[in-house]
Amino acid sequence: MSEQVLTVAWLAGYVPIELWGEDHWSTFGYAHYCAMDWKGNVDPQKMRTDGNAYPTRLKNGALIKGHNDYKCLEDLEHAGFLNMATILGQHITITDKGYEAMKQLSKHKATGGWFSNFTFVEEKKDEK
Repeated sequence: MSEQVLTVAWLAGYVPIELWGEDHWSTFGYAHYCAMDWKGNVDPQKMRTDGNAYPTRLKNGALIKGHNDYKCLEDLEHAGFLNMATILGQHITITDKGYEAMKQLSKHKATGGWFSNFTFVEEKKDEK
């Protein structure tokens, strides 16, 4: 996928899940931790806020300048992995789809995988 397409996708307000790399998945791991252990509260000091100095790294090696961890959270919410609310800071809750993704991500990491090479496989729902 060309950088031009990535720019267009990002300008549309999201990065497609197929392109998520280390920054998206590690941010998701942190969000999950916050939802479990910190009542959904995100510590801004642990977030990558300068997307120009530290652009988001994608699976294909491309970088998106101006895209930071908060933009990754927005992409995660757009994909249905979590819900966000601003209550004196960022507040995170994980969705059922998010718990499924975390199950897969945890297994991937436990068997030697990295955030950068993780691929989420959405379960097919049986139609009745």
